Amino acid sequence: MWTPLSTLMVTTKHKILCACVCGRQYAIRAREILDGKSRCCRSCSSRMKMANVPMETRVAIAKKASVAALAALRKRSDPYHSQYGIAFKNLLRLGAAVKQRCTNPNCIGFNNYGGRGIQFGFPSVRAFAEWVADNLGPKRSADLSIDRIDNAKGYEPGNLRWATRAEQARNKRAYRRTKNGERIRILKAQRPDLTYETLRLWVCSGLSNEEILSRGKYVRTCV
Repeated sequence: MWTPLSTLMVTTKHKILCACVCGRQYAIRAREILDGKSRCCRSCSSRMKMANVPMETRVAIAKKASVAALAALRKRSDPYHSQYGIAFKNLLRLGAAVKQRCTNPNCIGFNNYGGRGIQFGFPSVRAFAEWVADNLGPKRSADLSIDRIDNAKGYEPGNLRWATRAEQARNKRAYRRTKNGERIRILKAQRPDLTYETLRLWVCSGLSNEEILSRGKYVRTCV
């Protein structure tokens, strides 16, 4: 319990200099003492609360705190976390997602990746994140995502890059080896002001090359 020592005036609030049972002195608001909101210092209050907690619960809380402290220490001493911060954490999440769609049959995108032979060519998610950080660097803008240079190969060292949605669309297997893909590439060379996705939509809607070349940039087409 608090032992009042002297009255203080701090700005416009009345405070009382008090000594706790542990010997520490604090300036406490008079109203908090009168209302019973403050009875001792935080350390003593925590010990009083923990005294009523079962030993098993106290041991579990202590273990959880020690594990969290150890994890925080490892994170601070990690050179990748120190250099890249949250960007490296995002790379770890990206690696986990990539590994899931390559190895987990229950993943939504498994049929388009692991189901057709696309493999996760890194020993671990951590190895994936480290390789990307060392060779490609962290993602520089929100419109970039990881892409495989050779669409027939897996996620492996040397076959990854950061690419925009348009670049990834040009790299899709459905358009790289088809007549539409070749047609879109020719149109892209003649209309560099249009995105690959816009040309794809116009081609799929049945427009001829002449119509596309003469068409306004912002004309909408329903497919």
